[in-house]
Amino acid sequence: MEPSAAQLRQALRQLHGIYPAAALGFGEVGLPNPATGASLRTARRIMRWAYALNPGLPYYIGGYFWWYGAEDALRPGAPLRTALRAAFRREAATLG
Repeated sequence: MEPSAAQLRQALRQLHGIYPAAALGFGEVGLPNPATGASLRTARRIMRWAYALNPGLPYYIGGYFWWYGAEDALRPGAPLRTALRAAFRREAATLG
């Protein structure tokens, strides 16, 4: 289960205490393998969560890298192609 914005806020505040000048965010998100018919629902859920997450901290920069982005979302006909576009729109709306 993905952490909530409140849980993430708590963890990022602790990191900010250690690294007060750092901009904080995520690296990789996604699945351990490219999305399949069986994992597509989980992949969409993770994508929706990650790109819409806003812990409400001025030093939070987002910064998601979908691990299998080329396979899952960028090539024509990729199973998460439209989900990634929607996720980017949610991210822009959430983070401003």
